[in-house]
Amino acid sequence: MTPPERCSGIRMALPTTLASVFVWLAVVATGCGYSTRSLVSGNVKTVAVAMVENPTFRRDLEFQLTSDLKEAILSRTDLRIVDERRADIVLVGKIVRVREQVLAENRVDDVLESSVIITVEFTARNRVTGEEDSVRLTDRAEFISGRGEDLNSATQESFDDLAERLVYELLEEPF
Repeated sequence: MTPPERCSGIRMALPTTLASVFVWLAVVATGCGYSTRSLVSGNVKTVAVAMVENPTFRRDLEFQLTSDLKEAILSRTDLRIVDERRADIVLVGKIVRVREQVLAENRVDDVLESSVIITVEFTARNRVTGEEDSVRLTDRAEFISGRGEDLNSATQESFDDLAERLVYELLEEPF
């Protein structure tokens, strides 16, 4: 076989190989549950987020979680946030528990590493259909004092995670 024939054979095999790779990637991506569609059904366009209740002794957390939830809705869905009278879905929730758990201390009892564990309960009510869906979620975030981290940074990390999970849990089908 002469070199030009060998090269032309490679050129013919290359598109077939690339096509196989693209087909394989498409099958794998769809088989793993990935989708480009919105998390909410097409008939839902608006959502209202009520101020989160906070019966715990940790002050002002309700403002932080409410803000994080709104930000997650705007960045992860096509929904618009409106007041309750105009919303298709109304989200209502509360912070059930906030607990700090010390993981490591030094010899004089200074906290070296700790975590915050936050539990929330939320309900999504579809005002059009009357359907409701509720969820109770718990998240834990650790912090290390030597890195400049503290309870506030761990709480923010936990709220970010909870907000994303709430959007996924409450704003997907059947709404």
